[in-house]
Amino acid sequence: MMAGILTFAFLVPVIIRAASGAFISRFAPAAVEAETEITDDRYRVIEGFTEADDSEQLSGPSGSGESSQTGAEEETKQHEHDPDLVRKELQIRKEQTDEDLAAYLEKQDPVLSESRSGMLEAFAGGREDDLKKAVADHLYGTYGALYDISTINVVDFIDDNSTELTCQIQVKAKIGKREYSEYYYATYNKAYEFYSIYAYHE
Repeated sequence: MMAGILTFAFLVPVIIRAASGAFISRFAPAAVEAETEITDDRYRVIEGFTEADDSEQLSGPSGSGESSQTGAEEETKQHEHDPDLVRKELQIRKEQTDEDLAAYLEKQDPVLSESRSGMLEAFAGGREDDLKKAVADHLYGTYGALYDISTINVVDFIDDNSTELTCQIQVKAKIGKREYSEYYYATYNKAYEFYSIYAYHE
C-alpha cells in the first residue's frame, strides 16, 4: 500500500505538467511559439556575447581564454622572479628616462640674472651651463617636462665656507604663455664642482 501511495505521489506532478502542456499547446500555440523564439533569441545573444568576450581574451595558440590568462600569469610570475629580465626592464626604463631628460635639457636655455652686481659672477662665473643644467635636472625630476625655464636669478648669498657656496635663486618657468616663479636654494660644492638644488622654505 505504501508503495502504491509513493508511486501515485510521484506520478501526480508528471501528469499535471503533461496536462498543462497539452492545454497550452492546444489553446495558446502562438504564446508557446513566441516564448520559444524569445528564449532562442536570448540564448543567441548571450552566446554571441560570450564568444566575443572570449575572442578578445584569446592570445596564443591555445584557443582558450582561461589557458591564455593562466599563461600570462605564469609569464608575469616568471618575469618577477627572473633577475635578468628585471635588470633588462630597469635598463630600458633608465635609457628612456635619460633620452627624455637629454631632450628636455637641450630645449632649456634660460637667461641668467642677478639681484645685485657681482653675485652672478661670484656664484656661477664660468659655470653658467652647470647651473642651468642643475636647475633643469631638478625641475624635470619634480615636474617632468611640464615647465620651460625662462630665467634663473641669483637673489642672495646664504653661506660661503671652505666646501660649499650657497645662494638663494629665483626660477621663472612657463607653461605655454603663463609664467610661474619659485625660490630655491642652490649649493655649489667646491671640492667636487657640482651644483645641487633644494626647495626653499622661509
